[in-house]
Amino acid sequence: MKRSIVAMAFALAGAQAMAQPAPPDSRNGQALELAQKLGNEQSAEGLETIVKTRNWDLLAAYVRGLTQAGMRLSEKPGYKPTTISREIEAIVLRYYDDDDAGPRLWRLCSTSNSWFRCQSRELFDRMLAEYRSGKARNRGEGLFDAIIRSAAPGADAALTRWITAPDAPKGEWLNSLISQLTARKYAPAVPAISAILDSQPPGKPGNTVFALGLIQTRESADALLSRLTVLKRAPVTPEIVAESKSIGMALAQFPPEVPISYAKLRAVLPDDVREFAATWLSKRQDLDAVPDALVLMGDKSTYPGAISALLATDSPEVWKQARAAAENYHKEGRMGDGEYGYCVSSLDPKIANPGKVAAERAAAKKGQEFQANLNLLNRDLEEGRKAKATNPDRYVAAMREYLDAAGKLAADYPDSFEAKNLERNSLSNMRIELGSFIRFRQKLPRDAIKVYETAREKGSEIAGFAIADTLQFDLHDTKGALAEYRKLVKTLPVYPPGSAEGDAAAMEAWGQRWLAAQIAWLESSKKFSGALKGEDMFIVAFLMVGPGPNDTFDLMPLMRAISPQAKPDDRADAVRKLNALPNSALALQASSLFIPLLPDADAMLAFLARQDPAGFATAAYFALIDVAEQNGAEGVAGLGVPLANTDALRQAKARFIKEHRIDLAEVRKMARDRR
Repeated sequence: MKRSIVAMAFALAGAQAMAQPAPPDSRNGQALELAQKLGNEQSAEGLETIVKTRNWDLLAAYVRGLTQAGMRLSEKPGYKPTTISREIEAIVLRYYDDDDAGPRLWRLCSTSNSWFRCQSRELFDRMLAEYRSGKARNRGEGLFDAIIRSAAPGADAALTRWITAPDAPKGEWLNSLISQLTARKYAPAVPAISAILDSQPPGKPGNTVFALGLIQTRESADALLSRLTVLKRAPVTPEIVAESKSIGMALAQFPPEVPISYAKLRAVLPDDVREFAATWLSKRQDLDAVPDALVLMGDKSTYPGAISALLATDSPEVWKQARAAAENYHKEGRMGDGEYGYCVSSLDPKIANPGKVAAERAAAKKGQEFQANLNLLNRDLEEGRKAKATNPDRYVAAMREYLDAAGKLAADYPDSFEAKNLERNSLSNMRIELGSFIRFRQKLPRDAIKVYETAREKGSEIAGFAIADTLQFDLHDTKGALAEYRKLVKTLPVYPPGSAEGDAAAMEAWGQRWLAAQIAWLESSKKFSGALKGEDMFIVAFLMVGPGPNDTFDLMPLMRAISPQAKPDDRADAVRKLNALPNSALALQASSLFIPLLPDADAMLAFLARQDPAGFATAAYFALIDVAEQNGAEGVAGLGVPLANTDALRQAKARFIKEHRIDLAEVRKMARDRR
């Protein structure tokens, strides 16, 4: 920043020529560019340097830069107008009485720079006093905006008092002041805004109805209902009806927590204004709105909202009334066959079995409650996930806390489909994710097994495999790994080939053959050999998924290395990462896409031997490559993964198949049959 200020000082020296009747030189452009840069950086020192030069073109450039900074802030999620820095605001105060600088500086926090607001109470009081004096400099341009947008402590209360003062703003100025208070939902302003509404002639409320409708408190609702009473007594004119409807629309947007009786509203609405009944009924379950909703059912333009609201009630009596109304409207020709058919098919089951409807509604409500609570937990989880790369302990703690809280939440809703699905799917996957992070990133295999155990207790089969894999590769506990693999072996049912169940069974059969190979290796160091079956090609569902969404091994950046735009450095980085991977079937699953990037056949076979000492997954992998070649694919299994080092991959395949006597006849026949 200091270097910027020094450069600014040099540029300003040349910029004085801008006031001379001479052609601008490149120094002027450089000075303007630098001034804009300082504004973008929100530099207080740069601003004061500019003000001292009294070069207002530079000040305008600074404001443009500040505006750019505000626009940049506005692009962030959850953006709200922010306050200008206290250092900049101190400069505004310092030069406030300067007739040239002051009016230009207060515009830093007016709508001409709408991303920033002033926050000093001293500055607010001085600006407000100047404006109310009637002697605002430069006709008060920007001053009024800076005042009403101020974030100074107590500013909203002062502005509210100004609304009803003798010198209150008039016309559009008053509307702007009210709008600012409304935007901040300043509830104490309701009495003052209500007083202004009361003073307005019927049909000409200004923006007060809109303002009270946005503040949405019990007091603002009462004020609007009171206004409707006044309008009800006035002669009916298009303006009166329009204002009545605008009030009804405003009240319809109030949250259900603000009690507003439809009967009270109906009493003060024009007799033929019914369009808010459907909203009242669906949003508030206020059955006083039913008669009007039934009338709306008979009009094509209002039928959809009305029938939806009537169906959504908990009242069998209301459903019967709606059914009778539909019958009459259909006979009278006011309801078409399509609308009538929908009413009959929707209402008759409800009328026939209200108990079932009540149970479904209760279940839906429970599901909504569960989801609302889960959303709060998910928000905290997202914050914890952000620490994954920089603070592993914090990430693990956040995951543990979430799993514990979400598990308890699911237990509180035992009959909820959403809760059951959470425990069965999401939490199970997250426990595997957490266990793998603890195992591979924190190098704590025994702690990882405890997390996997919890996942298995909740029904996760993959957790049992992860336990066995950890015992085999991390803890070198052959006996323990064998016991865990044996637990996973099962007798499989037989399903017709090609059916959904058949495909699942074939995938399961492949998994069982893999387990058998693991067990044989651990029992006798016997590497897989022999014939591969057709279902063994389901390895694609396991080995070709890539790093996965959790990217436990940080392999996602390696996707660059298998793209057509890959550079030598990308491939070299991939080789380094592959060689540094821990030994595990899970690591093989995440990394198999990148095996063709290894430099030669020896490197490929060595990598596979480390990750898959039993050899079954390796045999299936090479069979997959063989099938891809049989089909003329240009990438691994036709998935678009380029076969870098194609010759080396073929050599590795040939050597492995020959050395371990792998029979590919069946899978090759399957490939030919499917072509």
